[in-house]
Amino acid sequence: VLSGYLPLPVNFSIPDDQPLVTQSINQGVPLVQSHERSAVAKAIRRMADELSTDLAPRQVVEPAPASGAVGRLLHPAQLRSVLARSSFVNPRNR
Repeated sequence: VLSGYLPLPVNFSIPDDQPLVTQSINQGVPLVQSHERSAVAKAIRRMADELSTDLAPRQVVEPAPASGAVGRLLHPAQLRSVLARSSFVNPRNR
């Protein structure tokens, strides 16, 4: 029903079970743990599984030999450490 109003495809749907969701919220326990066999929990797990398989691991790029001011200030090992802490990711490897 909702897909007719959206410009994008609807890839997932979660069944409506307001009493079960409300109970889970009030108890402070995730629905996928408290009612793992429910249709809602199964749909959430299925969505999470599909979304997680679409994610590729991020690859960290090895820094090129330093040049310029930074290269003169930092030893190559220090430069690698700085770049590693900055979690630089090469956009070509995404």
